[in-house]
Amino acid sequence: MEFPVTKEVLVNAKAEILKLARSGDVQFVSGLNSNEIRYILQNYFDEVISVALIYAEKGRRMSLTVKDIVYGLKRLSHEIYDY
Repeated sequence: MEFPVTKEVLVNAKAEILKLARSGDVQFVSGLNSNEIRYILQNYFDEVISVALIYAEKGRRMSLTVKDIVYGLKRLSHEIYDY
């Protein structure tokens, strides 16, 4: 599934990437790394959402629920605790 990417999303994504980097004590993120990180995150989110869609389709629902996302993450070996 392809998601439309607008300029506003890319600008906000750069700010969010910098916030994540700062929380991990990274001092500098170059423009090239920012684009690579954005590509990796987009692929990761696409994979999680596609697995979550399988759970929603199996449950005959038209929208995703939190449990669909949690089960999708668990299937991809990224378990969230307390769910």
